[in-house]
Amino acid sequence: DPLTSTAVTDCFNATNPFSIQYDLQNNINNSMSCIGLISPVNVTIDCHGYTINWSNDECGLKNCGSGYAINITQGSNRTTIRSCDIEQSNRNNTAIGVVYGIVGRNDHFANVSIINSTIFGTDQSGPIGIVFTSGTGKINNVTISENNIYIRQPMLFMTASASENILISNNNISGRGNSNAISFGNGA
Repeated sequence: DPLTSTAVTDCFNATNPFSIQYDLQNNINNSMSCIGLISPVNVTIDCHGYTINWSNDECGLKNCGSGYAINITQGSNRTTIRSCDIEQSNRNNTAIGVVYGIVGRNDHFANVSIINSTIFGTDQSGPIGIVFTSGTGKINNVTISENNIYIRQPMLFMTASASENILISNNNISGRGNSNAISFGNGA
């Protein structure tokens, strides 16, 4: 199916998007969470090198809870994230809760690609770079390639009852503190 191009100039949520390419037109910012996709099929987020900044500076000294730059829930099939500059920095250097660069959770994930992107985070209590958790579902045909990931906490974390055909190649992954570059688990 050909993709319908949709210009994006701000954070958004979409339920059941089908055969859409979201094209960022500029840098976008949010204090907690930015792009949410529920059950996407044949969807591309192309940032064209623009930044998604989900920093929590306005939280001050309090814990603001969880947040994400890109969140994919209730499964995914044929989803691509490319050429994104994902940044989380907390200039107050205070604990702000668990934050994720790219997160996919709560079902089956198939044919997902994260390519040619940068994920950068400096918060003292996080963030976590890329997370896929499917509980009793399956993660298969995932490609994470040509990315730069610099995060304090685990950079790449996957849990599923089953997974296959996971390709992680040509990435520059670094961190500080108690970082785990890659962590896999059985999350049944």
